[in-house]
Amino acid sequence: MCQTGGQDNCNIACTADNVLTDSKKAHIRDTLIPAATAYLTSALDVISVSGNLRVGSDNECTIRDPLTIPPQYLDSGAGVAADIILMVSARPTAGTLLAFAGACKVDQYNRPIVANINFGPSNLKPQTPVDPSELGTAIHELVHGLGFTATGKTGFAKFLDLATNTTRPEAQVIGATVTVGSTNSYSYDAINTTAALAEARAHFGCNSLAGVPLEQQGGLGTARSHWEKRVFWNELMTGTSSADPRVSRITLALLQDSGWYTANFDAAQKFSFGKGKGCSFIDNKCVAGSWPANYICSTDKVRSCNFDRSARSQCQLVEYSSGGPAADMQYFSNPNLGGADSLADFCPMVIEFSNGVCSNTANIDANNDPFFAQVFSRDSVCIDSSIGLAAGEENIRCYRSGCSSATQAVVQVGANWGSCAGGESGLTAAGFSGSWDCPSAEWVTAQCGATASFPTLTAVAPTSIQLTGGESVTLTGSGFTADMYVAIGPVSCNSIVLLSTTEATCTTAPSTIPSSIAANIATVPRTAAIIRADASAATLANAATVVTPSPAVSLLPASTLVMAASLLAALAMLFA
Repeated sequence: MCQTGGQDNCNIACTADNVLTDSKKAHIRDTLIPAATAYLTSALDVISVSGNLRVGSDNECTIRDPLTIPPQYLDSGAGVAADIILMVSARPTAGTLLAFAGACKVDQYNRPIVANINFGPSNLKPQTPVDPSELGTAIHELVHGLGFTATGKTGFAKFLDLATNTTRPEAQVIGATVTVGSTNSYSYDAINTTAALAEARAHFGCNSLAGVPLEQQGGLGTARSHWEKRVFWNELMTGTSSADPRVSRITLALLQDSGWYTANFDAAQKFSFGKGKGCSFIDNKCVAGSWPANYICSTDKVRSCNFDRSARSQCQLVEYSSGGPAADMQYFSNPNLGGADSLADFCPMVIEFSNGVCSNTANIDANNDPFFAQVFSRDSVCIDSSIGLAAGEENIRCYRSGCSSATQAVVQVGANWGSCAGGESGLTAAGFSGSWDCPSAEWVTAQCGATASFPTLTAVAPTSIQLTGGESVTLTGSGFTADMYVAIGPVSCNSIVLLSTTEATCTTAPSTIPSSIAANIATVPRTAAIIRADASAATLANAATVVTPSPAVSLLPASTLVMAASLLAALAMLFA
């Protein structure tokens, strides 16, 4: 335990931030660990031991600093009905390191049965909802503890050959190389196990891919123990954290290839970085013409939406004084200039703001967002927009969006619901200055093309509602779900009661549009919309009139009018 003003056994000078407070302890115990283990329980199955799990007679668990395994889990104890014992600690960590983990005991087939995850208290951020990056780090470290690693007690060198129940040679797991570039080329070690390689080939659209590239930088504990950052970017198992980490089918496939687990691929999260970009995306360096233009950049601090429009982002370049790009990873005439994430081979990447993920409701700024019609929500995406902004200011915002067909997206900006087939520009929003542009047709297809089905919306009652909320609304259509978002123009409708898949009721909430803007919005019929959790959507034009306040008119008191009349009479006499 870290004591204020002292040193812990890792020789880190402690400050008050390093102390495990009650709130930080509760955050680990009641939020991070339950959420992380619940996800992994849904994603992986394992052949359970017969009876209770006991872990031997040695009571020491050592990853970096030793922990004592409680006696009830040893051979002399009662054991526990579990597949793995997770020991959680909170010792200080250096710098910005949030957590580390690894297995300290394995069974006869080298499957981890005891693992330690340690959280650095100074880097914990207890908040509701939980920070996706922080939860992602917890899951990431637990996956290391399950065997996704090239170092430690178990891992790639100890994978099980199910046909013989013997350990596979590491060369059958990390048995390929991937070369990048035709000049000044460099190579990655790569995973070539059956399921992981098949999933990677399908994801990238590269049937000739020899192996799944592993990180080659970062030193012991990072190199060869993570996916290559350059081509996996925000995948959970890269070597640096992301604002919106995703568990891909490729990671679940590798865990299945270990021989210790069976993966539930339905638990994989949507991962779109590099999807369908072909072999050139992996084989070529990240330069214009070889890589998509919205992945890379050339001018520092220029803001834009990220590669899949899930977040507000910025070009981040660094002029390195040391440790900069080697000759085979240089992209600028200045040899010291490179992308801010060195693990991505110094590629000049567009990097998401930590508070820029549009689906993260913790990013809501209730004081400012309404003046730009900005909405952070489950359904929000990044859109090029100058709505509510002065010329030259930031030109990207998060707006709610869904797919009304395989080739059509809808976007809510204030009171308006715009329809996008791709590339429409100069669209406006009632009451706001500025305009916004639809994403490209390529993005619409990528976002909407694989949607299996779409709801419909055929009627809304009543046909006139107030901005102030509190009214009951009945919806008619098809494909309704309890998790759908409902809005009539700028008015959200919450507390949804699903009467059937064709009928639902909800209660309107007060509009968040500022009164100064609402006063300039005409009282006219507005489009209603529903968006389901899978982003499929339906709209109904002219569904209901949204009654907005009339522009304020100041009336002078009667006494003032009398005084003004007397003054005019006096002036008339003076100039008669």
